[in-house]
Amino acid sequence: MPELKRHGLMDLDGLRAEYRDAVSTFPFALPEGYAFPAESQSGESLRGSVWEVGAGHAEAYCFWQASMVTAAYEADLAHDSAKADGLLRALEAGYDSQTRRVVLEDPGNYFVEHALEGATSAGSDTQSNSVESDFAPLLVFAGAVS
Repeated sequence: MPELKRHGLMDLDGLRAEYRDAVSTFPFALPEGYAFPAESQSGESLRGSVWEVGAGHAEAYCFWQASMVTAAYEADLAHDSAKADGLLRALEAGYDSQTRRVVLEDPGNYFVEHALEGATSAGSDTQSNSVESDFAPLLVFAGAVS
């Protein structure tokens, strides 16, 4: 692994170690009821593959982001707009952080300007079809749905 790291790469064991470090020091709270997986979701079938250094941190950030989006969507569906709004504000603050900038590029701020904005304006609409469509870009962008 030291040879790989010199080239900015790591193997599966390196990825898993980096992920464990990332989740143990992650600066933002997960929504209530959510927890980081104890191990990277990259399985043994990927042994022999290489990743860029930082991929473990990216995996942790993306899990946090998807958890925040999913929890906000669920709160909105339950008509708890205060909870949904709080989660979306925390998501936006996390997205505007150095933690995100290190692992995800978004020079046009697409996430906030397009995906997040539709969800934050959905709050007072209680018809599930329009709420779903308001959250759809956010859910897709954040990887909360496929």
